[in-house]
Formats: sequence, C-alpha cells, structure tokens
Amino acid sequence: LPDYPITQLPPSAKIIREITISPSGTVLTTLEQRIDNVSSLIEATRINLSNLSSDFTSFQRITPTSFQLPPTNTRGIGPITLNPDKLSASTLTITGASTLSEISASGALSVTNDLTIDTSVFKVDTTNNRVGINTSSPETAFELVGIASISGNVNIGGTLTALGNIGIGTTVTPNQLTVIGSGSFTGQLKATRNPIQAHTGTWPSLTNTNNATLYLNPSSPVADGNVIAYVSGSDPKFVVDTEGDIFGNSLVLTGTTTQATASVTGDLLVEGNTRLGDASGDKIRFVGTILPYTLTSFPLLVKASASQTVDVFRVRDPNDNTFLTIDQGTGLLTASSGFNFGGGSTATASYS
Repeated sequence: LPDYPITQLPPSAKIIREITISPSGTVLTTLEQRIDNVSSLIEATRINLSNLSSDFTSFQRITPTSFQLPPTNTRGIGPITLNPDKLSASTLTITGASTLSEISASGALSVTNDLTIDTSVFKVDTTNNRVGINTSSPETAFELVGIASISGNVNIGGTLTALGNIGIGTTVTPNQLTVIGSGSFTGQLKATRNPIQAHTGTWPSLTNTNNATLYLNPSSPVADGNVIAYVSGSDPKFVVDTEGDIFGNSLVLTGTTTQATASVTGDLLVEGNTRLGDASGDKIRFVGTILPYTLTSFPLLVKASASQTVDVFRVRDPNDNTFLTIDQGTGLLTASSGFNFGGGSTATASYS
C-alpha cells in the first residue's frame, strides 16, 4: 500500500495493525535459504567496498614537500638526508660549496664555481680560468704535476716550454733533451752554445772535446761508417767517416793552416800563395818529376825578392856543405867543385 500519512488516508481505508504470516514446509525452507544468500551477498559487498576504500586512500594526490636546506647544521630545519643511496633529478642546482663523494651525470654538467676533486687530484679555478692536475693552485692555464702518459697525438699551436728534461723514445733523460730514434728537421737547426773549455794537448790527444758546441760520440760505429754526410739530391758532397777521414770536393782555407803528417793520394790543387815549411831546417821532399802545369808555363820558377840578401837558389851536400848557388843579385851560378861539361867524373872548370 502507498505510504500515506494517517491524516491523508482516504475514508474507506482500513488500518492493519499487525500481519502475521506463518509459512511452513517447503516455502519456509526456500525463504530461509534466500534470506541467507542475501545476507552473504550483503557482507561480501561490504568487504569489497571496504577494500576499495583503502585503495582509493592510497591513490589520493600527494603534495610534495619542499625543504629549504639550512646553511649550517644549527639553523633552519637541520640537516636532511635525501635518499642516501640515490638522488635522481632532471635538474639539480647547487649553490655554494658542496662535497660529493660520487656523481654520475648522463647529460650536461655545468659548474659555475671552483671544482675540487680529492683536494688536489683535479682542480678547476674559475676565477683565473685555470685547470690543475695533482695541484690545488695551478699557476698556468693547464698545469700537471707528475708523470703523464699520452697514447694519442698531441697538437700544440703555440710555444712548448719544458722546465725539466724531455725524453723521446725513452724514459731515461740524463740531458734536457734525449732522443732514442731518428729525427727530422725541415727548418734551420741552430746550435748557439759557447764552449767554456779550451782544448789542450796535441792531435789526436786533444782534451775537452765533450765541451764542444756540436758533440758527436756514437758508441760503436761500423768501420768506414758515415758519421757526418752532406748529400745534395743523390750526390754526396761532404763526408766524415768513423776513422775521421774527410771526403769533399774542395777545401778552401783562409789564414794559417797547420797540418801534421798527412798523405794525399789524389791530386792536390793549391790556389793562391803557398808556403812549405816555416824554418830553414824544415825539409821538403819531391818524389817524381816536376812538370809544367801548361805548355806555356814554367815547370819551376824561382823569383828573388828585391830586398833579398842571400842566394836565391842553393844546393847542399848531405853534410850541409854548399856546392851550387845562384846569386840573388847577379844571377851568377857558382859551383864549389867546378863544372863538368864533357862528361866523366872530373870537372873541366873550377870556381872558388
């Protein structure tokens, strides 16, 4: 029946105070089963709604909390540890001094202030625009303290200055530059060092040779090896071999030349004035025949000086006794034992 208020019931309506139904048998059993099923369904629905309510609670929007890190441990909210195992951020901005034990960046890393790694292992000085390795105070744009190993190429566009010894092809550097291997120079090679020690002794036992401006001292050269060689194209022009023999096209000497015992195996051409010997006791020996250089030149020309006071030509015996002279002024030929014009062993004319 419709739920009318009592005051609105129609006149013909009758009020039923109580209805009592007493089912029995199969109807009662079926009704009880259905009521139990409805109760079980209602309880299951309640449990599901309760679980769903918990899920919605976990899905609610969480507003992140921002912290302003304090400058010290005694101000603000105090020190904060943000996931000590890993901190991931699309953009991380750090101002002021920071200490990082480990950092990994897959993108660009920008550091606007000084960067120090392990005190002095790596230092970036942003004030002076300098980088230092194994130094905390680099004094140049790039300063490395210690030994460096480079397996690739090094290109230097400016001046290279080395304050210590340099080794090329070796790690043993007893000198400022030690090269093991070959070198090539396309420009001018200058040696401007001034020797500070004079040589003493006589040839070949001269001293202080290791103080020379250019000092060559191969350890074990092969016999007749070319220690110094100047070659124009494919033509050798000047060679000094292992034994010190000098090979060249021409030798031009200016000034006094002192020559020890020597042997000339080829032709010797001397241009200009030549003096053989520097004392009257020096001996000059000729073996062979004196020939004129040309058919219009004298084989041997002896010319006296205007102020000469001794004979222009003199022949002596083994005991240094003069037996033939040519006077420097008159040209008079004088023989101490006379002349033999007809042959034989007896002089036909004698002059005192």
